[in-house]
Amino acid sequence: MNIYEQWAFDRLQKERFEVFVAYKDRGVDCIVTDKDFEGRHQRIQIKGSRIHSTERDGSGLGWFQVNKRKLDEAVDITDFWIFVWADVGKQGRPDPIFLVCPTGMLRARLGGYARARANGTFDLYLQHRRVGGKNIVLDTRDDPHPSDPDRDYSAYWQKWQSLRDAVGGESP
Repeated sequence: MNIYEQWAFDRLQKERFEVFVAYKDRGVDCIVTDKDFEGRHQRIQIKGSRIHSTERDGSGLGWFQVNKRKLDEAVDITDFWIFVWADVGKQGRPDPIFLVCPTGMLRARLGGYARARANGTFDLYLQHRRVGGKNIVLDTRDDPHPSDPDRDYSAYWQKWQSLRDAVGGESP
């Protein structure tokens, strides 16, 4: 288990999910259900990144590599991917950021705009910023100011409700 998985597990529990950690990673890092065990389970892959650049406003850039073959296979074995990285918070402490993405959506988006490298991986440069009171998350790989709407992942920033809806549980 790494720090990004631990941050995700802690946040999932805070969001009132029951979390079951996989003994061996086979493309699923954990399985979640609601606290009453009455909802459907959801299989989750967690990807973490340290901060690769920081701007004066504290926004950090997470760099993620997603293997195209594994993503294609993941459609059958995972329900959500959670990307985790950190902004620099108050007093220089890390402030985890979570992007909660349905697997099918992620595959469709990356297949639409991203180019896999020769080794079969997609690179995502996910950057979180607060602009006019809104949280914005963009994939800035190959385009520092993307205009392609598929590169805008803002709708998935801290989107625990989509996971809650998939589980079928109640809001906290």
